[in-house]
Amino acid sequence: MAIISKATPDAELFADGDKGDLTTSGGGTIWTIDNDVVTYAKMQNVSATDKILGRSSAGAGDVQEIACTAAGRALLDDANATAQIATLGLDADIATLSLPASTTISVAGAALIDDASNSDQRTTLGLGTIATLAAPSGTVVGTTDTQTLTNKRVTPRISSATSYTTDTGTSLNCDNLDMFIVTAQAGDLKLNNPTGTPVDGQKLWVAITGTAARALTYDTQFEASAGVALPTTTVLTARIDIGFVWRSDTSRWRCVCSA
Repeated sequence: MAIISKATPDAELFADGDKGDLTTSGGGTIWTIDNDVVTYAKMQNVSATDKILGRSSAGAGDVQEIACTAAGRALLDDANATAQIATLGLDADIATLSLPASTTISVAGAALIDDASNSDQRTTLGLGTIATLAAPSGTVVGTTDTQTLTNKRVTPRISSATSYTTDTGTSLNCDNLDMFIVTAQAGDLKLNNPTGTPVDGQKLWVAITGTAARALTYDTQFEASAGVALPTTTVLTARIDIGFVWRSDTSRWRCVCSA
């Protein structure tokens, strides 16, 4: 490495030749440091603890300081992957896991990995305090399993209104109600065909209280049964309850009781 170039050197002081750690040439105009003679002590000091020398910026260029913590050095000086697994405190069996040829950690996965605790990970997943919920003491009910339930109450889905002008419109929806209640019907009322997709044997309970005797009529999907006619009026201000069951074979709500 040429470190000095002098146009008019002193002939005796800078004569060509080996000067120990330096070699001069070109009539003393070029000084070259010999290989392997610069000690670590003669190099520039690093700026702080936990630094290694290299280059983290893109492309060729000057040597740079790169942060390297004690944890990082503990991995760097390990002789092999097995030693690194031990340093990290991981189960040795992890080394036998087979990963896909191309493994990518998603943004969602990275968000979990850098969480400090299980609580933080539940927050990241939006689970809140689920870990504090008590698990059921019995068997968990599956949505498609055949299971027998004991000591359970199924709360009916109820829709209610005070009164309708002429008919129920779209208020009857068998997908989100089991019981339909009108509390003070002020005029005659027609029960429109319920919307939704009923299943065979599904129940629909209708309860109507009039402010006086009110005529009742029905849309095309309602039918009487052999022993129960469709009620045609409320009785003064008394409540009338009418029970229907869906028949898939006729696509009708069959009246099975009235009281």
